[in-house]
Amino acid sequence: FQTFPKFKFNLACGDSLLHGRRFEWQGQGIQGGLLDEEKKHVYEVEDPEKLNNILGQRYHVVVGNPPYITVKDKALNQAYRDKYPTCHRKYSLGAPFTERFFDLTLCPDGNQPAGFMGMITANSFMKREFGKKLIEEYLPRKDLTHVIDTSRAYIPGHGTPTVILFARNQLPKTDVVRSVMGIRGEPGVPDNAALGKVWLSIVDLLPKAGSENDYVTVVDCERHYFASHPWSVGGGGANDLKALIEGDHIPLSERVMVIGFGAILGEDEAFGAPTRKLSACRFPQRKRPLVEGDLVRDWMLDSGTTVLFPYNNDIALEVDSEQKQYLWPLRAQLWARNTFGKLTYRDAGRHYAEYHQIPVERNKQPLSIGFAFVSTHNHFVLDRGGKVFNRSAPVIKLPNGEAESEHFALLGLLNSSTGMFWMRQVFHGKGQGGVGQESRAEWEEFREFTGTGLKRFPVPDDASKTVENLSAHLDTLGRQLVACSPEACLKVSADSLSGRLNDGPVEESSIWAKMIALQEELDWHIYSLYGLVDEVLCYEGEVPEVRLGERAFEIHLARRIAAGELESTWFERHGSTPTTETPQHWPKEYRVLVERRLQAIEQNQWITLVEQPEYKRRWNRDSWEDRLHSAAREWLLDRCERTCQSAELQTCAQLADRLRRDAEVLRVAEVYCGSDLADLQALVSELIEGDSVPQMTAARLKVEAMPKFRAWQETWEKQRLEDAIDTHHGVAHSLPDSDAEDPEKQSAWKLAKARAELDKQEQVGEIAVPPQYKPVDFRKPSYWSLRGKLDVPKERFFSLPGGEKGGDSTLVIGWAGLNHLQRAQAIAAWYLDRKEGEGWEAERLLPMLVALDELIPWLKQWHNEVDPEFGERMGDYYEGFLLEELRNLEITRADLLSWQPAAVAGKRGGRKKKVAEQN
Repeated sequence: FQTFPKFKFNLACGDSLLHGRRFEWQGQGIQGGLLDEEKKHVYEVEDPEKLNNILGQRYHVVVGNPPYITVKDKALNQAYRDKYPTCHRKYSLGAPFTERFFDLTLCPDGNQPAGFMGMITANSFMKREFGKKLIEEYLPRKDLTHVIDTSRAYIPGHGTPTVILFARNQLPKTDVVRSVMGIRGEPGVPDNAALGKVWLSIVDLLPKAGSENDYVTVVDCERHYFASHPWSVGGGGANDLKALIEGDHIPLSERVMVIGFGAILGEDEAFGAPTRKLSACRFPQRKRPLVEGDLVRDWMLDSGTTVLFPYNNDIALEVDSEQKQYLWPLRAQLWARNTFGKLTYRDAGRHYAEYHQIPVERNKQPLSIGFAFVSTHNHFVLDRGGKVFNRSAPVIKLPNGEAESEHFALLGLLNSSTGMFWMRQVFHGKGQGGVGQESRAEWEEFREFTGTGLKRFPVPDDASKTVENLSAHLDTLGRQLVACSPEACLKVSADSLSGRLNDGPVEESSIWAKMIALQEELDWHIYSLYGLVDEVLCYEGEVPEVRLGERAFEIHLARRIAAGELESTWFERHGSTPTTETPQHWPKEYRVLVERRLQAIEQNQWITLVEQPEYKRRWNRDSWEDRLHSAAREWLLDRCERTCQSAELQTCAQLADRLRRDAEVLRVAEVYCGSDLADLQALVSELIEGDSVPQMTAARLKVEAMPKFRAWQETWEKQRLEDAIDTHHGVAHSLPDSDAEDPEKQSAWKLAKARAELDKQEQVGEIAVPPQYKPVDFRKPSYWSLRGKLDVPKERFFSLPGGEKGGDSTLVIGWAGLNHLQRAQAIAAWYLDRKEGEGWEAERLLPMLVALDELIPWLKQWHNEVDPEFGERMGDYYEGFLLEELRNLEITRADLLSWQPAAVAGKRGGRKKKVAEQN
């Protein structure tokens, strides 16, 4: 500023993609007047003239750091697409901003040279499909001069992997592009980011083509290298190794039938429930385990969630009465889902219980290879059928009739360190997730394992019998691990528990070590298949157990750390001990083999590259103690639930008294507490508190959220009226298959349906989709975690706060698996005991009547047939019971609707305040 005193900032705020003219492209997008009222703020600015002046000219230099997010707003998304041809598929804003940066840069003419453009942007465009147009159609017309990989550099507060692009706004002038290719990241968080080893390496070596250190390689690449998608900017010879691996092998797409999702449910929370709580959730019998990507790990897959499955064995829609009833409260929400066009499910004539998509053929074929869509490493697992794989766990389907052996041969390749090396060059990095800035290690960076990229995976013509056998053995060991897991160990009797808990971790650790050893054999065998080594460095006998920290690359890593050549958090993050020498308990022949592998790591450039932590399986899991603690908690909750499965209410103290007589409960409780059990009642109360939800909505939701619940109630009432109209006209949702070919029945059904629809329009009108809930709507975080945005019950117990009996202040609970009628009966019985046995007054009885009142509509909907024992319709009976009690106690319906639990009601005045104080 002292040198250029007249320099001043020209600053204006606005959407720089929408405002200002385009110099290289005539698309204008949508104008402010065409935007919906709620979206006009993106076009309206305080000083439009100043903003358009800034964006209305071109500059000698344009630099910046554009946003990387995807555009959720449909109108804006389309506006950018109309104005920027590089907006492709689910694009990141980095794509149109790259175009915009060039657009604002001077282009050469007779009087002036081309302007310069520089940007640091998300590197997602390099590998994800949306970047294809940018790379293959737009950038080849620009004089790209530098591509600098900054994904491994430490940038404070910044977790998105980035790349720096330098260019001039002119046609290419040379055949090469200076590229800084990353090798490894910061070993730790530098005290001064500007002095980070990766950043300093970039700055120091950038002018020197052909230079290299431990962190980066600087090369002048042929321009055509950056003219095709995807880009790979790995240094240290990574691109040459990728080319060697690919060789002339056939792509995976020629070996498989399909790679993609197993199913898209469209509303996962509506269809699923925790697998351990199916009885408590009254879940339909026709169901399947849901496989999600974070549970596909280390040759094993697990499922913590079960989803209802409204399809038959031919994957044709077949919704039974249980499924209809379970989903009925969410019918409006499910019918409002959008189809592939602009129609809703309802308008398109789709059943509300349908999944959004479920490809028929890939779900009929039992065998598949499932994989984690987002993970730090490659995880591919064989599945033998009967599961639903969602988008986070896509599947690979081989041609029909392929045996397990064919799957195992492919599994070995995909799960190998060679496979992971290739995948890291091809798949987009998504940062380090929850690791954040604590570690910049490449092995903690997540990748997005896309089906599109995976189709190009090179498959040797003959994967060899050895790969097949090793994969099958690993698959078997993975399934054996289940038998010695903490969950399995807790299933034995109390007398055997101590011994089993001593033996279980030893057995599990042994199997785990065998799997690590076999994975090593697999990795080293596959190096020879792809030509990375000239000889097979594998063990011919039965491999000894290998612990974490004992693999060849880990020994090499530990030696470099000990010599002061390298820093790494690998051993610390994985809870392993650095080992600089081959373990003496191994057979001599195996120790000699591992030394030969260590020699290959030192001398073979390809093995040096691939035998790195970012390509080697991490075998990372929680400790036995942590998993045992979680398993013990679930075991105790299971036993609490089993003991509570009667059609009556009880207090936590009463439940604890019953459990106290169970020796297995006492023993597992000691395991859970980590010491002698001091107070079983306190433990039971703690467990129930975390897995129960009040029966009364006002005790579950905050006052401010109650209008949302009333909106849901209004929707349910309209749905009931709809059903009544359909019943009156004798209309089912769709014509039965048996009648579909009968023209007469088809015509009659269509006529009845048309009449019913007219009646619905007149009597019901439009059924609004009720609002979704948010975490702040619930009184406790546990209620949100159990219910979620749709308030779907996923708890084991319901509670009756305010109904505590005399002399016992512990929570009153019931089993969540009771149906509406059983709940009403249990609450009414508890109510009468308090009223007649303990002489409670109206104020103390009120919460129980609130609970009954909310149940009445469901009783009349699902339980209003004549009961053979009582000779009455139970919905009508309990409605009459409630009205009679309200009259006797002089309580109005308004009192029921406005009731709030003590903490909130105490702020109110009049009768309600007094009621709350006594509760």
